[in-house]
Amino acid sequence: MPEPGRPISLGAHEDRMDAEGLLAVLRGCHPIRKRRHAGTTHVARQGLWSFWELPRLPRPLVQGKYPVTYPWSVAVRAAYKANPKAPKGGRGLILEHVRPRNILIGDMIERSDQLKVGELIGYLSRFLVGAVITKEEDLELTNAGVGNAPLDFDDLDPWARYRTAGIDPEKFHTVDLG
Repeated sequence: MPEPGRPISLGAHEDRMDAEGLLAVLRGCHPIRKRRHAGTTHVARQGLWSFWELPRLPRPLVQGKYPVTYPWSVAVRAAYKANPKAPKGGRGLILEHVRPRNILIGDMIERSDQLKVGELIGYLSRFLVGAVITKEEDLELTNAGVGNAPLDFDDLDPWARYRTAGIDPEKFHTVDLG
């Protein structure tokens, strides 16, 4: 069974500085979450992506976003193999958060006043995991009712949503650029 992909550490000092920035964003969203749910989700999503996730995606990246070391679905690998140069408009790939990002964001905002920086780093290391799928596979997750499903948060099977949607995670592998 493949392990979901994980952002890498940039070193204790940089991780701490970036986590402090992200935590400030999360804490800023907390008091207005009930009134501005979508807005706080958007702001926190941008903070998560810009301060934490993008700088820590393991290189090399395809199209500047998709780590070759993350597990890629069969359909994504086939699309890449058929055309290593991205067609105009892209390939229709999604860096899918195996634990839905909106659930993580909501949880982090809710807990932000109590979270310490080290706890946030541990939380992100544990739960911010991903895979590369197609837009069609993302739609399969949505149609199966697990697109943003709050599955058991401590589920030992991070691929449960995929299995529910009929997507076989055993066939996910890293991509070979050669």
